[in-house]
This record gives sequence, C-alpha cells and structure tokens, in this order.
Amino acid sequence: MKKTPRSLARPRLTTLALALGSTLLLQPTAQAETLREAVSIALGQHPQVLGARRNAEAIRHEVTGAANAMNTRFGVIAEPSVGYTRGQGRDRRSGDLGAQAVKPIYDGGRTDNETDRQRARLSSANYSTEASRDDIALRVADAYIEVAKQQQLAELAHDYVDGIAALQRRVQEIVRIDQGRGYDLLQTDSRLAQARLTLADREGQLAEAREALAQLVGQPIQGVTSTEPPGEPIRSLQDAMDLLNMHPSILARRAEVTAARKAAAVADAWTKPTVNLRARVTSPRDFDGKRKWFGGYDLGLVTDWSPFDGGVGAATAAAANAQVLTAEEAVASTRRALQTDVARHWTQIQSRVGRVGTRAELVESTRQVRAAYWEQFQIGKRSIIDLLN
Repeated sequence: MKKTPRSLARPRLTTLALALGSTLLLQPTAQAETLREAVSIALGQHPQVLGARRNAEAIRHEVTGAANAMNTRFGVIAEPSVGYTRGQGRDRRSGDLGAQAVKPIYDGGRTDNETDRQRARLSSANYSTEASRDDIALRVADAYIEVAKQQQLAELAHDYVDGIAALQRRVQEIVRIDQGRGYDLLQTDSRLAQARLTLADREGQLAEAREALAQLVGQPIQGVTSTEPPGEPIRSLQDAMDLLNMHPSILARRAEVTAARKAAAVADAWTKPTVNLRARVTSPRDFDGKRKWFGGYDLGLVTDWSPFDGGVGAATAAAANAQVLTAEEAVASTRRALQTDVARHWTQIQSRVGRVGTRAELVESTRQVRAAYWEQFQIGKRSIIDLLN
C-alpha cells in the first residue's frame, strides 16, 4: 500500500500520549498485559468505537440508496375501485390491474448531488471513527500509565515503611543502651505511623487507577509492563501544529462542509423539473364493461415541475446554504480547540522535561546528605529529628 502523508501522520497522532508516558512504566510482571494489548482490547469492545462503526455502516447503505435513485423502477398497478355515474348507475369500467416501469431521465442533478452528499457523510463518519479510536487509545494510555505510576509510588511507599521500620529497630537497640534517648524512639514510632498511612493512601490510589483502567478496557488488567515509545516523538510545537492538518477531527469537519455544500446543491434544484420515462401495461374495460386483461399499453414522459410552491423551495435552499457557513465555522472552531490543547500539552511537557534534571540532582544530593547524617547519628552527633527530616 502506498504511504501518504496522512497514513504517515496518523500513527504519530494516535500514539503521541503513549510515547510521552513510556518512561513511567514498570518492569514486566506475571500475566501482565502490554499497553498495545490493553488498547487493542478496548478498541474491540468500547461502546464509543462500536457506535461510530455502526453509524458508518448505516451511512454506507444510504450511499447505495442515493446512487440507485436513477435506476429503473418496476411496480404493479393495482387499483381496485367502484365507480358510479349519476343517471347511469354503476361504472363498470373503474379500477385497473397491470404493471409499470419508470426510468428517471432528468432530475436537475438531485441524484448526483445527493450521492456525493452521502459519500461525504460517509467520509466524515469514517474520520469520526478514527477520532473515536484515537480518543479511546489515548485515554487507555493515560489510565495505563497512571496505574504504572501509582504502582511505582506504592512500591516506594512500601520501601519507605520498611526503611523506617528498620530504623526503629536500630533506635530500640540504642535506647536499651542509652535510656536518655527514649525521645528518639517516640519520633521513629510517629514517623512509622505516618509512613504506614501514606502507604495505605498510595495503595488506595493504585486500586482506583486500576479500576479506571478496567472500566476503559472493559475487563480487569492483570498488570502493567514496560514498553518502548511506539513512534517518533514530536520535535517541536510547530511540528505538532502541522500534524493537525491530518487530524481525524479536522478531516471529519471538512467532509461535513462538503456534505453541506452538496445538500445546498440539492435544495437549489427546486426550480428544476424532473422527467421520467414511463411504460405501463394496463387492463382496461370496453364500453360493455368487459375487462381486457393486460390489453392496454402506455409509453410516455412524465414531468414534475413546481416553480411556484409558495416559497417553500426558496426557504429550504436558503437554510441549506446557511448550513454550509455553519459547517465551515465548525472546522475553524475544531482547529482552534485542537491548537489550544496541543499548545497546553506542549507547555506541560516542556515544563516537566525541564524539571527532570533538577529533580535527579535533588535526589542524589539528598541521598548523600542522608548517608552523612546516618554516620553522624550512629556516633551521636545528629539527633533522630535531623535524620528523619
């Protein structure tokens, strides 16, 4: 399959959030679903995606129906009736039975424009399906990364509890030797209780994150696993803005503009006639009332033209043309909303990236201070307060 700019851009759009959060994921665990597996499961059964697909399927049938409007139509003539003429009594020649074929010849472009309108609607529905898939994929990615983050924080909280518990045991040994340092034991007991409370809070947040992910995917996720960025990261804000030209939401809005224009063309054809070629086989009766079954033949042109309809056609056309302007404004509104979101996310990303190095330096310096304080604490030059803080 030939690669187009849209086909190259779409994976980057759908996987941008996956790449941003991949560094937060943990090492593989037993029976853990990968991020791609979780997204695949969600896309296969999420109601938002299924509803978009069903809508596209329904519009596809409407395209077929619109394209068949110029085909020959065959039907049965069945007119059971009872006639009566004043002074003569019952009219035995009333009613008819036969068949007819109608072939549309000219309709002022209504069929062609309606077919194009339905095709534009189908294109919009397909793009909307893509947008729904992208939305669910990104939401699953966010929830998946949140589980990984909360799980890592819970592990850190558990390690902190273990560290404070080990410190408490060390302080207990010191207190048995030096009764004057009993206050240190009270401090470690208090800090251990705080650490356990923090651990319980982290475990609760982890459970909530797992439940949110399960709701999106449609089934419980056994665990999270590490993953590589699924695509090339966005290099600049301008690159991200340029990709919006291929965003499914923008393309769907553009298709809606095309559909609105074709609908306006259909409405503008109200001043044009329709001409059909009609062939009929009927069953007339003679003057004596005897019916001649399928003995009548009729071939002719049938014209329907209503140039004076009380203003209904003109009003309908004006409304349809106004809808074109509305659709064009929707494109601009959607683009502006996406640009705002992209700019906000880009600012957040750059801010967080800028803090990574600073936080790494802070962690390393804190680790060195802690080691120095621990050595001084063991020889009595630092209090337990200094060590805990």
